[in-house]
Amino acid sequence: MNARADESQELQRLRTENAVLQEQLALRNHALDATQSFFVITELIGAEQYKIAYCNKKVADRYGVPREQLIGRDADIFNNRWKHQDFRPRLNA
Repeated sequence: MNARADESQELQRLRTENAVLQEQLALRNHALDATQSFFVITELIGAEQYKIAYCNKKVADRYGVPREQLIGRDADIFNNRWKHQDFRPRLNA
């Protein structure tokens, strides 16, 4: 086989793998959205600073906004919204 055919096969393999991963991700999101629990994944971006990388539908519904508006924001919004509750230990877990 020539290099072009090899590249074409590799590209097809990667597309197939990507499609499988997308299906798995959609299934995970569906399962997390079906739960009544808050589910948040944060990313450490600095000393004691976290941004929201993922949140389920329950969290977005509680804030009354689409989850896309929460993703990427500083996780301190949880502390500001519910000052009587300390979510930071759970976010750090």
